[in-house]
Amino acid sequence: MHGVEVNGICVLGGDDVLEALRRSGVEHAFVGVGSVGPGMLRSRLYEFAQSIGFLMPTIVHPSAIISSSAMLDDGVAVLARACVGPGTMISSNAIVNTGAIVEHDCSIGAHVHVSIGAVLAGGVCVASGTFVGAGAVIKQGVSIGASAVIGAGAVVVRNVPDGACVVGVPARQLK
Repeated sequence: MHGVEVNGICVLGGDDVLEALRRSGVEHAFVGVGSVGPGMLRSRLYEFAQSIGFLMPTIVHPSAIISSSAMLDDGVAVLARACVGPGTMISSNAIVNTGAIVEHDCSIGAHVHVSIGAVLAGGVCVASGTFVGAGAVIKQGVSIGASAVIGAGAVVVRNVPDGACVVGVPARQLK
């Protein structure tokens, strides 16, 4: 894909050019891919870029609403019309996608992907590497374990263990 344009931006190459770019003085990198399922690819790219010395900026779309008391770590992406409430902490390399709502006092782990239109009520805790599907709703105070998958449109009313996949209304774990 070297030399090809994507949305008006020239592709310089693959992961193999990152070290040369860093040595040439490029200081910042950002992982622009999302994830479906646990965010393994996204986390590997992020950790590789950090390991060769890139700084990972936080990117917030101008139409996103971020409370002044929310805390966003390095490499976080908050996309168009997303809302992040007061007292919320979002860890490194997480995505809050278009139109998603992460309410007050939530804790979002590293490499989490909150998909379009998902709603996390107050006090929700999502552990690292988890994928929250489009339009999912997570009830206040619920904890979601690491590397879990919350299906699109699921309504989560109980805690979800590490690695579980839950779907439906109310959400139930797939075997």
